[in-house]
Amino acid sequence: SKPIGIDIEKLNRGQIEIPKRFFLASEYSDLQAKHPDQQTDYFYHLWSMKESFIKQAGKGLSLPLDSFSVRLKDDGHVSIELPDGHEPCFIRTYEADEEYKLAVCAAHP
Repeated sequence: SKPIGIDIEKLNRGQIEIPKRFFLASEYSDLQAKHPDQQTDYFYHLWSMKESFIKQAGKGLSLPLDSFSVRLKDDGHVSIELPDGHEPCFIRTYEADEEYKLAVCAAHP
């Protein structure tokens, strides 16, 4: 059996300060390109996807958040660019409730 990473984030609907240092330029630009009404949701999708991958990798924050990229496409699929030497994985996102974002990272879809 292979490890699975799961992350759940409770949304804070207030103004979010987006820390650029946690994201690659492509992720940050995707986030900034969203309509302001969608940025909070997308931020939490990104954050939960990145956290689920770190948990699945079993490296904790020794794996920098800006060492890999994730993108939630308009069709709901996730693309991930992994750090060198990392085994392929798959991430799925879920909205269990309008106040939470959930992401699961596993070796198999």
